[in-house]
Amino acid sequence: MDENERLNVELNKSNDYIFGESYEIFYANALDVQVSITDLMVDFKQHTPSGFLSNKKIIMNPSLAKQLNKALEQALSQYENMHGTIKDIDTLQNEMSKIYGDE
Repeated sequence: MDENERLNVELNKSNDYIFGESYEIFYANALDVQVSITDLMVDFKQHTPSGFLSNKKIIMNPSLAKQLNKALEQALSQYENMHGTIKDIDTLQNEMSKIYGDE
């Protein structure tokens, strides 16, 4: 096998790693959380002015939920260190209402 063939094989392996699995991306702008004695369910939703378009539910045990919480806290802390404090949704909606009025 010459150098070009070997390099091509390595690149293909890399592409398989990156593109070989099917990843579904879902944009959510709303969520609900439900808790039972054994697990937690997070229901991610796409909300539009005419209602909810779609949703995806993730059910996990409390240990994984705690791990997710820690990971999100770390990621949000890094984000705020770089970009400033994140405003909560109520604050953003109030600011938008002042600019555009309640339509």
